[in-house]
Amino acid sequence: MNFLKKPSTIILAMLIAIFSLIVSNAVLVTAAMAKETSSPLGDLSGFEKIGKDVFKFVEIKDFEAAKTKITELETAWDRAEESLRAKDGKAWRFVDKSIDKALAKVRADKPDPDECKEALKEMYIQMESPGPGKK
Repeated sequence: MNFLKKPSTIILAMLIAIFSLIVSNAVLVTAAMAKETSSPLGDLSGFEKIGKDVFKFVEIKDFEAAKTKITELETAWDRAEESLRAKDGKAWRFVDKSIDKALAKVRADKPDPDECKEALKEMYIQMESPGPGKK
């Protein structure tokens, strides 16, 4: 415990701790900014979160809850349409088509869990990086 008696050691330890916090926060902020700008449509994480909730309901085969949640996604997407299309109409169409496919699979009379999951995965891929032929 001699190191605690030396003020310079305590100050150095505190400075290292503070520096570590600053660096880790900078890394988190940089990662968040990269995520936000990875899509030409900007930050779609709110839509992705709803989609992940739908996926969870599909996994447990609670299709009533999945249908309700995917309607929430559809409503939010429709409300954001004008601003998202203005950013990049072509990218918006790719994501929109993938959402339409997921909507159809989840809302089917007898939804197939595997088909629903596949459509939702394709939707995530389009949200991350819109474009043709991405699966």
